[in-house]
Amino acid sequence: MIRTIQKLVDPEDVDVVLPHEHVLHNIGANVAIISSQKSLEIRIEDLIDYRHAPFAHGGRNMLLQNEDEAFRELERLQRSNSSKQVILVVDVTLPVEGRDLLVNKRLSLAKRLKDVHLLTVSTVETTLMNDIVNSGLSIEDQSERIANMLEAELIYGIKREECVAYPGAIYQQIELSGKKMNAQEQVLIRGLAMAQARTHAPVYLSFSVDEKIEPFNFKDIIREWIKVLTDAGAERRKLVLCHADRYCHGESEGSDLSFLIELLDFGITILFDTIGLLALSFDEDCNFNKGQAPLSSPDALVYQRAAADSVPTLRGSMEADGVQECRGPIVVVHSP
Repeated sequence: MIRTIQKLVDPEDVDVVLPHEHVLHNIGANVAIISSQKSLEIRIEDLIDYRHAPFAHGGRNMLLQNEDEAFRELERLQRSNSSKQVILVVDVTLPVEGRDLLVNKRLSLAKRLKDVHLLTVSTVETTLMNDIVNSGLSIEDQSERIANMLEAELIYGIKREECVAYPGAIYQQIELSGKKMNAQEQVLIRGLAMAQARTHAPVYLSFSVDEKIEPFNFKDIIREWIKVLTDAGAERRKLVLCHADRYCHGESEGSDLSFLIELLDFGITILFDTIGLLALSFDEDCNFNKGQAPLSSPDALVYQRAAADSVPTLRGSMEADGVQECRGPIVVVHSP
């Protein structure tokens, strides 16, 4: 079963999944508040502008705390659903981005939506991580404390006044600090693995690199993270690598995309951010192909290895939507 903020949902009842969204948040509060356009309504016709440039129109879309605005967008999504199944929207907004502050509005929004279910996430915040590392506990006990904290939030929910919202996944931001995993990362990774093994919740991994340090091959560190997670008991099919777009351009272009194929073959789920702006696929030599796709597509889709017998159907569907033909193994298997 899938735990949404209000109730359990049978996976068989889910038609479309938007796996990486920010429904209500204050991510860009500082920018939006000082903008002369902070009081402007977010118009439907401006959404494409925001997709290309999140801080367009004075960053108005980076301060989405108005429940009615969020409802209007999700209601359009709800109306587009012609099936009898439901839509699942994974809201990965973190506490520092307004998760807890907006619990009441998020619950109210969920009640107003009929066939759209919201899923929120648990996480280990930096301040909490620092407190645990400096607690004087052993490495094992530090990881145990992290696991217990995540497990408690997943089971008992996020409380705000008299309201409780239940997370259905773990979302963890990780800033890689060097070529080797440091002590704090080792504590965190084992805590995440224990929490996942106990609760079976999906774990979203969002990696970034400290720009102040000397460049290094962070793919090796990501491989190590995944190995340690699975060795510690985490289910590989429940691990999700976010923001995979960064591996599809720049220095990752061409043969480096074998890294993504490697993860897919290992059973890891991959999320791309800009699906709908570009259609992504690989040819038989793991080279990257891209073609323009309709801008009305969702922001993020789940990617996994496609079975050989499903490729023609997927390719035909993509061509019908105006996407150029991409030969070789297409890796889109969850396409709303």
